[in-house]
Amino acid sequence: MAGDIYNLGLGKLVALEDPKSGALRLVVLGDTGGAFQPNLFQLDDFAGAFPDQAALYQATAGRSGTVRAGVLLLR
Repeated sequence: MAGDIYNLGLGKLVALEDPKSGALRLVVLGDTGGAFQPNLFQLDDFAGAFPDQAALYQATAGRSGTVRAGVLLLR
Protein backbone atom coordinates (compact mmCIF):
# COMPACT_ATOMS: atom_id res chain seq x y z
CA MET A 1 0.00 0.00 0.00
CA ALA A 2 1.35 3.44 -0.88
CA GLY A 3 0.49 6.62 0.97
CA ASP A 4 1.99 9.52 2.92
CA ILE A 5 4.54 7.60 5.02
CA TYR A 6 6.08 10.85 6.30
CA ASN A 7 2.88 11.77 8.19
CA LEU A 8 1.32 8.34 8.74
CA GLY A 9 4.49 6.27 9.25
CA LEU A 10 6.28 3.54 7.32
CA GLY A 11 4.92 0.12 8.25
CA LYS A 12 1.69 1.56 9.68
CA LEU A 13 -1.15 -0.99 9.80
CA VAL A 14 -4.24 0.24 7.93
CA ALA A 15 -7.72 -1.34 7.92
CA LEU A 16 -9.67 -1.05 4.65
CA GLU A 17 -13.43 -1.65 4.61
CA ASP A 18 -15.39 -2.08 1.38
CA PRO A 19 -18.61 -0.08 1.86
CA LYS A 20 -20.61 -2.38 -0.44
CA SER A 21 -19.69 -5.79 0.95
CA GLY A 22 -18.41 -4.81 4.39
CA ALA A 23 -15.26 -6.90 3.76
CA LEU A 24 -12.28 -5.84 5.86
CA ARG A 25 -8.61 -6.08 4.76
CA LEU A 26 -5.52 -5.24 6.76
CA VAL A 27 -2.63 -3.74 4.78
CA VAL A 28 0.79 -2.28 5.61
CA LEU A 29 1.83 1.18 4.46
CA GLY A 30 5.12 0.49 2.72
CA ASP A 31 5.71 3.06 0.01
CA THR A 32 5.08 6.67 -0.93
CA GLY A 33 5.08 8.81 -4.04
CA GLY A 34 5.10 12.48 -4.89
CA ALA A 35 1.32 12.47 -5.31
CA PHE A 36 0.91 11.45 -1.66
CA GLN A 37 2.96 14.21 -0.01
CA PRO A 38 1.27 15.70 2.01
CA ASN A 39 -1.96 13.82 1.34
CA LEU A 40 -3.70 12.05 4.21
CA PHE A 41 -6.82 11.37 2.11
CA GLN A 42 -5.53 8.95 -0.54
CA LEU A 43 -3.88 5.52 -0.59
CA ASP A 44 -2.76 3.48 -3.61
CA ASP A 45 -3.06 -0.31 -3.76
CA PHE A 46 -0.67 -2.21 -6.05
CA ALA A 47 -2.75 -4.84 -7.85
CA GLY A 48 0.18 -6.57 -9.58
CA ALA A 49 1.73 -6.77 -13.04
CA PHE A 50 -0.46 -7.89 -15.93
CA PRO A 51 0.26 -8.76 -19.58
CA ASP A 52 -2.53 -6.53 -20.89
CA GLN A 53 -5.43 -4.28 -19.92
CA ALA A 54 -8.01 -7.08 -20.15
CA ALA A 55 -6.09 -9.16 -17.59
CA LEU A 56 -5.93 -6.17 -15.25
CA TYR A 57 -9.69 -5.58 -15.50
CA GLN A 58 -10.42 -9.26 -14.91
CA ALA A 59 -8.18 -9.40 -11.82
CA THR A 60 -9.59 -6.20 -10.27
CA ALA A 61 -13.26 -6.52 -11.29
CA GLY A 62 -14.40 -7.30 -7.75
CA ARG A 63 -12.59 -4.38 -6.12
CA SER A 64 -14.39 -1.22 -5.11
CA GLY A 65 -12.95 2.12 -6.25
CA THR A 66 -13.47 3.70 -2.83
CA VAL A 67 -13.08 2.14 0.62
CA ARG A 68 -13.14 3.36 4.20
CA ALA A 69 -9.66 3.40 5.77
CA GLY A 70 -8.53 3.59 9.34
CA VAL A 71 -5.05 3.57 10.85
CA LEU A 72 -4.67 1.05 13.66
CA LEU A 73 -2.85 2.29 16.77
CA LEU A 74 -1.26 0.32 19.59
CA ARG A 75 -2.74 1.23 22.98
